[in-house]
Amino acid sequence: MSGTPHIKSLSVATETTFGSINPLTGLPDAVAVGLLSYTSLECERAPIMVAGEAPVDERPDTRTGFYVHAPEANTACDVNGNPIPRRTGQIQIDQVVTMIGAATTFANYGVHPIGQMLNAVLRYSAPLGASSDPVVGAVSGTLFTATDPTKFTVGGMICQPQAGVGNYSFVTGIAGPAITTSPAMTSPPSGDMRIGSTFTTATQFTELGASLSFRGDGDGFRWYAVGCRPSALNITTTPHMVKFSWTIECAHIFDDNFSAQVTAGVNIVDPVIADGCAAHMLQTISSVSMADVRGVSSPAAEAKTDLVVDEFSASLSWTLGARGTAATPIGIADYEVTDFVCDVDILTSIETPALTQDTFLKRELHSLIVGLSNVSTGNGLCIYLPAAALQADPNVLDLGGDIIKYRYLFKQSGPWTGDTASGSSSPGGKPFRIGLGN
Repeated sequence: MSGTPHIKSLSVATETTFGSINPLTGLPDAVAVGLLSYTSLECERAPIMVAGEAPVDERPDTRTGFYVHAPEANTACDVNGNPIPRRTGQIQIDQVVTMIGAATTFANYGVHPIGQMLNAVLRYSAPLGASSDPVVGAVSGTLFTATDPTKFTVGGMICQPQAGVGNYSFVTGIAGPAITTSPAMTSPPSGDMRIGSTFTTATQFTELGASLSFRGDGDGFRWYAVGCRPSALNITTTPHMVKFSWTIECAHIFDDNFSAQVTAGVNIVDPVIADGCAAHMLQTISSVSMADVRGVSSPAAEAKTDLVVDEFSASLSWTLGARGTAATPIGIADYEVTDFVCDVDILTSIETPALTQDTFLKRELHSLIVGLSNVSTGNGLCIYLPAAALQADPNVLDLGGDIIKYRYLFKQSGPWTGDTASGSSSPGGKPFRIGLGN
């Protein structure tokens, strides 16, 4: 096999069962994954490699000389007595965040590849109805009257452009048509309020979406990875365009280099591009609550101060626990999320009055919203830590550039008590959320 390594594609599908085991053969194979619906990802070429390494056990057996025995492949034999080819490992996916826009290509984030990957490790809350609702009237930046309050959910993201700039908030309470939100928007809302899709942490494994399968295609090769969930997501800007860099844990990887499509050279697939905008951290507001939110009463309606962001990055890490089984050659029944940490790193050239040395020393918690896109129909992106904790003294200034900058390092903390609803049936009360515009 030879050819160019510069033409390749990567596709993703949600699995119906973890590992996509063929019920007739007991194996994850090309027949089983052939029943899945793959979508070619919009992602960078360079990280797409022939994935995985074969797990092996060393054989330090007896010997008659100075030689080394071949390792034992850590795999079962099939019904014919032949070892089953098996690789495990991680794949790296780097992609620009393109949103659903007019929703003709992807109707919602449940079928958008980014939404599917998020849902594999986060709980997905879609809008309850239409993705917008006209504001009847507003009392403040945290309280407005909705035309149809049944469209809103406690804990869900809402957003709208104000003076052309994307503003984000999260619903903390619904009382009749009155919607309370926190933290405040820049101005009392008016016109259409956009209702976003919200992805949140989940302590119950059953709240998560399906596991994933990936298909890598190139010149003369094809491989499948099955039983996959993300273990990390880095969110960066370059310098303003938002990029997601995923690390995907794969329970099993196998080749299909002799499929008819590979042999005919038609296996490489053009990416499916969503209708929306590529997210840019421009024309959007980031903010922190003015007050310490420890023990805040619900529904919270926190005043905010804008956070001027020069540089931003966030690192999301999921600890995946492998739930074992000996009934398949994979040896894993599923990956369960057993822990989660979000680190946010913000550099700003303007000091934020709510984030002082006292804030750090007194272990205060402040709501943090980072806007990552302007807002329009089908467009919008933010991350939300309702009870963020500073991890370092902000008086330690960054003097490495031409301008003195303040560094604010956060992790998600809690508990967040500002939502009137919480629990497994609601995005409310959750310590970390990603909002995507509809």
